[in-house]
Amino acid sequence: MSAPVSIVVPALGPSEHLERALAALALALAPRGGIDELLVVDDSGRGELGGWVAQRSSVARTLARAENGGFARALGDGVRAARHGLVFAMNSDLEPRVNFLEPLVAALDDARVFAAVPRVLRRGAGESRVESLVRLVEREGRVHVEQPFVEADAPARMLDGPCALPFALGGAFLARRDEFLALGGFEPLFEPFYMEDVDLSWRARRAGRTCLHVPDSVCVHENQATIARIAPRALVEAAMSKNRLLFEWLHLDGAALERHLAALDELALTAWLAEDRSALETLALALEQLEGVLAARAAAPRADAFEVLARACDPLR
Repeated sequence: MSAPVSIVVPALGPSEHLERALAALALALAPRGGIDELLVVDDSGRGELGGWVAQRSSVARTLARAENGGFARALGDGVRAARHGLVFAMNSDLEPRVNFLEPLVAALDDARVFAAVPRVLRRGAGESRVESLVRLVEREGRVHVEQPFVEADAPARMLDGPCALPFALGGAFLARRDEFLALGGFEPLFEPFYMEDVDLSWRARRAGRTCLHVPDSVCVHENQATIARIAPRALVEAAMSKNRLLFEWLHLDGAALERHLAALDELALTAWLAEDRSALETLALALEQLEGVLAARAAAPRADAFEVLARACDPLR
């Protein structure tokens, strides 16, 4: 019998995406005989989800937060409240397929694996357009997060068996509850959203663990369906740019850090000459968090150089 799992789904309120997710989970969990827990974290701050969820799921329970805090805080609260030792973190716009849990649970039999990641398909894009096959690459001092197989088909070999990944998508991974909490969960510096999943996985990677892509487990994702409802595109892009800088300041070392500082000088000068207020404001917002970044950097485990670790878990290598 497979180990029981707590599925934690942060949600902002009733939505068609959450309704589809609950329906998909009902089908996916039914063959497992009721051993799992489904926990919906109501992050609306208004306690509006309890009755709505109860009407749509006979097995889900709802945890209501007193105020809206964003995905990372809601997930952290859900993980702490989870009843089982394995936790599947799940976006409310994700639809798992039947039998998605068993391959992920089996992957965690290997103690070196921090997070097991399903094959996440972009809705409507086909079986080989995969969001979860990700890369982390440093070029000329900047870190690039890439999803090379969203617009192109993944090679068959990548769908035949597990492979190492640099990070787990924050809304679709299975981990051990105690290990997630021991690492401190998602770093608050990255609030309100973006890069917190990359940072958490990278901290695990620097501590000698890995994230594993498990293609036999399949989920379908409606890309950015939740973010698009709550935040203007300009705010999303600003958060992504700021948090990319924070990640670089936290994790680059040695020659890569030297390249980054040179790139940062060029970025600031170019923005100033072009009177690019957006870029300058993004840099200023990141600098306001520098003290917190330095404290987190001092506490993080150090390991091989960023580029060495990134190559070791690049699915394209």
